[in-house]
Amino acid sequence: MTFDENAAYQRFVDLARAKGVELDWPVIEKAFKFAALTHRNQYRLSGEPWIAHSLAVAEILLDYAPDTTTIAASLLHDVVKDGGVPITYIERDFGKKIALIVDGLTKLGRIPFLTLEQAEAENIRKMMLALSKDLRIILIKLADRLHNMRTIELLPRSKQELIARETLEIYAAIARKLNLTAINNELEDLAFAVLWPDEYKHIVEALAERKEERDAETERLRTMIEHELKGRGLHVRVYGRAKHLYSIFRKMKKKQLSFDELMDLTALRVITKTVPECYRVLSIITEMFKPIPNTLDDYIVTPKPNMYQSLHVSLVSDKGKPIEVQIRTEEMHEIAERGVAAHWRYKGISEEEYDKKLEWMQALLQWQKEAKESAEYVEGLKVEFFERGIVVFTPKGDLVELPEGATGVDFAYAIHRDIGDHCDKVKVNGKIVPLSQPLNDGDIVEIITSPQLKINSNWLAFVKTKKAKSHIKAALQFGERKPRPKKESQVIVLPSAVSKQKAKIVDGVLEVAPGMHNIKLAKCCNPMPGQKIVALELETKDKYSIHTYDCREIKKEMKRAIPATWLETGGAYIQKLNVIGEDKPTLLSDVLKTVLQRKLAIERLNVSTTRDGHIALAFVIRFHSDSELNETKAELKNVPGVREVYTLT
Repeated sequence: MTFDENAAYQRFVDLARAKGVELDWPVIEKAFKFAALTHRNQYRLSGEPWIAHSLAVAEILLDYAPDTTTIAASLLHDVVKDGGVPITYIERDFGKKIALIVDGLTKLGRIPFLTLEQAEAENIRKMMLALSKDLRIILIKLADRLHNMRTIELLPRSKQELIARETLEIYAAIARKLNLTAINNELEDLAFAVLWPDEYKHIVEALAERKEERDAETERLRTMIEHELKGRGLHVRVYGRAKHLYSIFRKMKKKQLSFDELMDLTALRVITKTVPECYRVLSIITEMFKPIPNTLDDYIVTPKPNMYQSLHVSLVSDKGKPIEVQIRTEEMHEIAERGVAAHWRYKGISEEEYDKKLEWMQALLQWQKEAKESAEYVEGLKVEFFERGIVVFTPKGDLVELPEGATGVDFAYAIHRDIGDHCDKVKVNGKIVPLSQPLNDGDIVEIITSPQLKINSNWLAFVKTKKAKSHIKAALQFGERKPRPKKESQVIVLPSAVSKQKAKIVDGVLEVAPGMHNIKLAKCCNPMPGQKIVALELETKDKYSIHTYDCREIKKEMKRAIPATWLETGGAYIQKLNVIGEDKPTLLSDVLKTVLQRKLAIERLNVSTTRDGHIALAFVIRFHSDSELNETKAELKNVPGVREVYTLT
């Protein structure tokens, strides 16, 4: 069949418009014609003209980066490397931005195949340098690799394995790091089929064999949850989540589970309109099914480094089988599926803002400069970038992402250098463990420090992260650093314009608001908006410490106390709140109802079990006044099963 390039281009235009994508079509057409002319008489192993591949890459990118620069560069991505066109011609005809992207892709194409086992550090350095120039280089390269993997069966077996290994270890890892879920999953599955064909075939056949039974149970639970949520006035979408093939294979190996054991779990996802609705959904489904303790993860307020946000919870179904539920908004879902590209697609984000999304890549470039030995650089990349990581939590619920095999000492250095340097003991889920014990996904980790502690050189034998290793080496070489003083205030203030303002004395009274840069909220009494306050001028001129009027410490200094008052800023403040209650199925939903009925925003929530078998709910809530907070605490104490309610200062 003869390939009609004009008809193919028109199909591409029609597809773009059907997706709601509008580009600078004269520029796109010019790029297409330039590429078609350059690649004339060049063919792929499939027999298709080369320009068909260029169009396929551009088509993939319509879902990820549908802007004129990206699509034009994707059409031109092979014209220098495979068409022999000088890069100066691209700059002359299409401008510097498109030329920069095409040049980066050309340099990537000249780097030999990479694997992490036999990698040459210099080649990986070149790859990372080329990718870091512009986010669009990464996106186009991933789309290019995805289309090549879709047609990989045409290559000799030995080359298939080489490309599949590189895809799995390098490019799928990059897609995962950028939270490009669909691209990562397809790259992994295509590579899996090449590298482990027998295992791939077994899983495909096993999935087909139990598909009807599994689909029926998923649909039963999906309908039950959706009916209940919509009956409560929530406009949500509920659907089953299918695991991709390589993730099934990897979990079977890692957890030593059979296919039947692994697939005995139903995975569902609920998509809401707003963030408060996410917590309402959580409240309702924990009424319907018993939550499994220590399985609630709140990534909404503490997003993962790749911008992923969602609530995760595991429950026991009415048939006694495990259910995993993810709850997120529409926008969070787009970011979960398309990562950094979702902002491009749906937010119209500026190029300057996109540069900020490449902070992890910039950190790798800095590392390139610091790493003196090639072996150190490659090993560091394996641990910090390409290997899958784990997520652990501080006792306050903050998220920390670490590589697999990381220890409590790695965690300590991830929090702060001073904590790492003085790490004495590690508590994991409330129990003291050896410093060298690897952490697991979802662990709650607490570090106990000692100012007298001397760093042990043996730590270097078990820590995994480059940050921990470099700080330990520096401390051993130059001696211990003095720990920095802790921040005085424990009140958390939401970012706002207030932080740019100063507290000022007006008619003899200091007018303040949390977040003003020249005040500190005293740790001894933790003053909050709505409480009567006074101020003390600090040694630094025009700096003040704010105390409650009845603070014991202030009574010693009343002679130099300055009257103070809270400004009405219209802002919101955050308070940590703990609720301890009986282990009963409705406790979480009853407590959530109370908080949400008062229209307070839940910023974070963690659920754990105390040593005596009670349930501990650790909230961070947003409030506007002291009275609002106190009224909420009073109502929570009346919730059936609640034993104790207290704030953390």
